Amino acid sequence: MRHDTTADVPGVLSVFGAVPSPVTVTAARQGLGRRIGHALTALAISWPLAAVCVFIPLGHFVLVPGLLITGGVVAMMKLREDWSIVRVRGVCPRCQREQEFTPGGRLASGRTFECPRCLNTLRLVVADGAQQ
Repeated sequence: MRHDTTADVPGVLSVFGAVPSPVTVTAARQGLGRRIGHALTALAISWPLAAVCVFIPLGHFVLVPGLLITGGVVAMMKLREDWSIVRVRGVCPRCQREQEFTPGGRLASGRTFECPRCLNTLRLVVADGAQQ
């Protein structure tokens, strides 16, 4: 997977009942062409499935509008993903193990993901201005 630009930004991982720990977040800048490609891929998967679901008795009342709306929402999310998280390196505040997390998705404060060792839900907070 090729990224246009990568950058390391400081962040903090927190979980209820534990002392927050500092981490390094590696983020990749997604160019407009790549974001449009990801958005079109989301539409190319969900909308043909919606067309196929037209032929499912009774299920089409829920499946067709659901897939059409979901495809549009996912496409909009992909268009907004200018910086995406490649990896998060640091210590889990709960299990105290140094590890590398790969949550993926848009770089934004408040993102949550699960620690693979202790299975707690961690909250990532990145430094102000890191999303620019």
